[in-house]
Amino acid sequence: QVRQHIQGCLDRLERRKLEGVLSQLIMQLRAAEREGRADDVRRLNDQVNVLRVTKAGSRLSDCGIPSS
Repeated sequence: QVRQHIQGCLDRLERRKLEGVLSQLIMQLRAAEREGRADDVRRLNDQVNVLRVTKAGSRLSDCGIPSS
């Protein structure tokens, strides 16, 4: 039980870290869109999409559903 609790805490911390990174990337993406920096928009959008998939995969594993 202790191991499961610790793992749950670590998983929560990792999710919060991902959420923070995702939030920063989205802010950068919006700024790039406003400023018309198309190359940055594509690059940031790709990074946002990768993180969203990663985050979705972590939610599936929390439910006991394999992410692959």
